Amino acid sequence: MNEQPLPPFLNGVKVSDTFMQYVEPFLNQLILDKAKHGLFDIKIESLDKVLRLPWCIWNAIAAESMSTREIDFLAWIDLILKDMPPSIKNLVASLKERKRTKFDQFKYYLGPYRLYYNKNNELMINVEARARPLKVPNSSIGECLVN
Repeated sequence: MNEQPLPPFLNGVKVSDTFMQYVEPFLNQLILDKAKHGLFDIKIESLDKVLRLPWCIWNAIAAESMSTREIDFLAWIDLILKDMPPSIKNLVASLKERKRTKFDQFKYYLGPYRLYYNKNNELMINVEARARPLKVPNSSIGECLVN
């Protein structure tokens, strides 16, 4: 199956930057929570696991508007969350709302992402836009919600 071309408005817009803007409040809260417990060093492996949740939600909402809706990924996420604490449910609700309101114009799926340190020791992320969905990187959707 050939990839469909991505929308023209993506020209000059880095998907990595868009994804980081989307997850910024989420990551800020994580950093504040870790700091409250005296934890100031966040490892790439931990951050990689944390970013799976917003990655899943972005792609589930993209599937909601772009697919034939053979699988309702948002309903699946909600089913997984049904026995989770209210704080987790609220977090997921805020990520859903953020994607639908502030990032609704970005009608594409997120491809695999990669976290790394550049030569200046700055944490960087590389994310690709995709016209069709991919599976969750190194995980199942359920795993990304509970880890």
